[in-house]
Amino acid sequence: MEKPLVSIVVVSYNHGKYIKENLNSVRSQTYDNIQLIVADDASKDNSVEIFEQWLSENNYTAEKNYHQENTGLATTLNECLELAKGKYIKIIAADDHLHPEYIEKCVSKLIEEQSHVVFTQAYSIDGNSHILNANFFPIPNNPTEKIEEKLSKGNFISGSTLFYDLAILKSIGNYKKDVLLEDYDFILRVISNDFRISYINENLIYYRQHETNISKTKLLALEAETEILKYKYFKDRKFAITINLSTSQKIDQYGKKIVKLIFIKYLFYHYRSKKTLIKMIKLFLN
Repeated sequence: MEKPLVSIVVVSYNHGKYIKENLNSVRSQTYDNIQLIVADDASKDNSVEIFEQWLSENNYTAEKNYHQENTGLATTLNECLELAKGKYIKIIAADDHLHPEYIEKCVSKLIEEQSHVVFTQAYSIDGNSHILNANFFPIPNNPTEKIEEKLSKGNFISGSTLFYDLAILKSIGNYKKDVLLEDYDFILRVISNDFRISYINENLIYYRQHETNISKTKLLALEAETEILKYKYFKDRKFAITINLSTSQKIDQYGKKIVKLIFIKYLFYHYRSKKTLIKMIKLFLN
């Protein structure tokens, strides 16, 4: 198998506790043609110090992108992409880590199927790195078959498992600062540009679950953005029934609060449902 260079970007924001485990998983890859890029977005912990300590102790070379002020994930990632020299790229949060064969299997899959993006299943782990669940993400059977239709119902591809050809960014663009659902937006741009997606049905990522409760306000914003992204990227009439039904169900669940967030975007959705639009207007008037 040919071994093109792979750039691995490890991004930390207050993940100091887990950085060594992450970097050890990079060092332990069965694939050896790797460029490491480490980044920190102005963490309040000692993330940078731990990065530097591990690199020194292991005599491992890395490109570095350390921020003095917090700029957000999208900005940090886009800066790291500028440093990437590989044909392929893997971005991973510093609190997650890789299965030893992750890179080798992803490269092999992309070459074998002549695809541009690959995703995998993942183990979920707790704060002490104990495995909680295998096959953590709810991925449908044969996920790449009629993938556009499946994604019109919602996202099932976690960015934590994504691995892709860096060249696709010339067509789809970099990460967007004004998007909450980076994973969904990214993968919808991939399919909108007709890039081929592959899937490896193996647990090749260790995904950290934290005991944090998402606020109701943020949950509402995420639900609204899910619908807005559908209006933006699904241009074919064949997805209209699925999308209008999803929007109607969200309105039933969240009422006027979500209507305020999606109304204008829905108004410009080419295949909007008259029935759903009337439902929105009635909520506004009540």
